[in-house]
Amino acid sequence: MSMPKILLTRNAQGNAVWEHELQGKPVEVHSLATIATKMRFLNVREREVLQKFLKFDGIIFTSAAAVGYIADMLRDKYAGPQTLPPAYVVGEKTAEAARAQGFTVVFVALQSSAVDLADTFPEPAGKRLLWPHTTIAATQFKALLEARGAHVEAIALYETNILSYPAPQTTALLRDHQLTHIVFASPSGVRGFRARVGEEAFANALSLPALALGARTAEYLESIGFHDVRPAPEATIEAIVNGIL
Repeated sequence: MSMPKILLTRNAQGNAVWEHELQGKPVEVHSLATIATKMRFLNVREREVLQKFLKFDGIIFTSAAAVGYIADMLRDKYAGPQTLPPAYVVGEKTAEAARAQGFTVVFVALQSSAVDLADTFPEPAGKRLLWPHTTIAATQFKALLEARGAHVEAIALYETNILSYPAPQTTALLRDHQLTHIVFASPSGVRGFRARVGEEAFANALSLPALALGARTAEYLESIGFHDVRPAPEATIEAIVNGIL
């Protein structure tokens, strides 16, 4: 049996982390950056909300990127150690990132989706929660939590930009049928992949097994024509490898 040849399609930093973790696994790894993030310029109200960061009953992290941007903000604002709000997160990777920045993670959603976090959030009624997120986050998450009695301050802290410049190496791999699996972490990553490889190579990709992190990603892949979508239970290397081998 030949070695699986997989393509990772996160941002450049996320791909690099997974490439490192896949070292020693029986797979050949390729990567394609499909999205890029950057901090937004915040308005007066948003800055005022973040200035009260330590007074929230909890902070919600739906991505490791949000953890990084909040950590940068804390380093700029506070000189010494602080008692941080407890963290409620999506996915174990986000939980690891939050713990590394000093947060106490009190709840991790079992499924890698914000909707699952909203549905399973423990006793949200009466809690004042901060949700720093990307500009393309699903807005129903806030509404679902508030329907359960929480008060959610949602701040679009950073932008997620879909990359579209050509990727000739990846395009050639798809054209020559040199890949066996593709890993997608988000619908925006799928869109970036499609934009970077072009429609002809994208058509070749539709027949490959697509490992989807999260229900929204799986649903989106199916909606645009992928024939073999394999939802991973969580965004971990173990889940990825189990979906391949």
